[in-house]
Amino acid sequence: MRLLVLGAALCSLLIGQAQHAIPGGRIFSFLDIGVGARHLAQASLPMLTADGAVDRMVRHPAALAWTTPQSLFVGATRYWVGSMYYHAAYTHQFQQVGRVGFFVNYIDYGEFEGMDERGRPTRLFRGGASEVAVVRAYRWRRWSVGGALKWVRTDLLFFKANAIMGDFSLGYLSSDSLLTFSLIYQNLGTVLRGGYALPGNLK
Repeated sequence: MRLLVLGAALCSLLIGQAQHAIPGGRIFSFLDIGVGARHLAQASLPMLTADGAVDRMVRHPAALAWTTPQSLFVGATRYWVGSMYYHAAYTHQFQQVGRVGFFVNYIDYGEFEGMDERGRPTRLFRGGASEVAVVRAYRWRRWSVGGALKWVRTDLLFFKANAIMGDFSLGYLSSDSLLTFSLIYQNLGTVLRGGYALPGNLK
């Protein structure tokens, strides 16, 4: 069992490194950061939990099927370098459509000192990136499948980029919550401005 887990982790690492080696794969690197204190404590690994935490659906769309309707999550993460990461997520149960999730994330990179080509100071500027998404998921017994459609934007002085992406995931959670399985394909999409087509990231 330990060899299986180690092999899966190694494959995930190799696939992730290969994807990030492709031009444009690191334009929106903030998408690799987990959302919520517990998610960060788990090395940003997307997995299902029995408590139905609404923040799980941000990086694992299939987790929406396990959340409680009309759930709201608001949080902020501060980093020592001065960056702030703000989060908001909400699920709603519609009569005709079913359960739908929405989330907004914004990371403020902080303030930077501008320099010209000769290294002379110009002006101070701020940098940031954001994502807005809608999530849909379905559940069958202990299995769930979900997808998210999101718009992502980054702004750093003269460099601006935005993209449309999709996340897709499959999850299983045993009745005793001791066994969980997740397969996720994140950030598959195209850059509308400022880069190349995104290859996606398998986890």
